[in-house]
Amino acid sequence: MWEGFSTTIVSALGSARGMALISVFAWICLALAAIGAVVGSRYGLVGILWGVGSRGCCSPVGGSVLAAFSFRQRFRSTARAAPY
Repeated sequence: MWEGFSTTIVSALGSARGMALISVFAWICLALAAIGAVVGSRYGLVGILWGVGSRGCCSPVGGSVLAAFSFRQRFRSTARAAPY
């Protein structure tokens, strides 16, 4: 749920570059899960689950960083343009 929320913020407030970055980051996290599953397979099913679960920690954190950047970038530019 956390990953979905951060991805939604990036897609709603971010630029095309932000969307490309979140896509690249998602592929990196997927590769991390595959590597984690291979490494964890030495320890049986629990090792595979821990290896795949590493993606569950990596992806939301990276998405949140990109969401915070997109949020600040979007509202920084509109705050300067607002007439007072």
